[in-house]
Amino acid sequence: FQYVNPWPRPYQTPHPPIWIPSQGSTETVEWAAHPDRKYTYLITYSPVDSVIRNMAAYRAQCETYGYRCAPEQLGWAVPIYVAETDEIAAREVRPHIEAFFNKFLRAPVEYKLPPGYSSMGSFKRVMEQKYKVREGFMSFDMLTESGMLICGSPATVAERLAGYQAEMGLANLIATLQFATLPRELTEKNLRLFAQEVMPLLKPLGETAGVAAA
Repeated sequence: FQYVNPWPRPYQTPHPPIWIPSQGSTETVEWAAHPDRKYTYLITYSPVDSVIRNMAAYRAQCETYGYRCAPEQLGWAVPIYVAETDEIAAREVRPHIEAFFNKFLRAPVEYKLPPGYSSMGSFKRVMEQKYKVREGFMSFDMLTESGMLICGSPATVAERLAGYQAEMGLANLIATLQFATLPRELTEKNLRLFAQEVMPLLKPLGETAGVAAA
């Protein structure tokens, strides 16, 4: 047979949960929130203020469609670094997180938002809320102050994440624990401290979100 198109069925029935990463365009919000889909809306590597606004817009769209947005429909991906103290964490992560945002994620706007990718209104909003921030050099201080990096001791990281969760109402956190040039030994320490000392403090938040969704 010259042309054969295999269509393998997902192992999970009916299918795995579908997540939609978004830059914050209105079209994506309207499409993902539709009652026929109710897809998880994922915001990545953005200032916290922008994340909160976009998630509020998604919840509002759900209300427009006649249902309440469940916490499981909201997700946030953010770089996180945990060390023994706030001072150690800042010293260890600074060069690697600055490389991540200023080198590894650096790309022309037309590559990230090509013409026709979204409406002009969505393009302007995404540029103002997200990419304007990235036009200059993004220092460690700027990244931590804007919430684009969560960094510090286990207690500091857990406190910040709990505060943001209370504002966002999300149930899905994508913790980016290795990025750019972060070496193996620091990555392993980050993973270990996050799993052993931060996750137990966040677990009740997930349970609360699950009860709210039910």
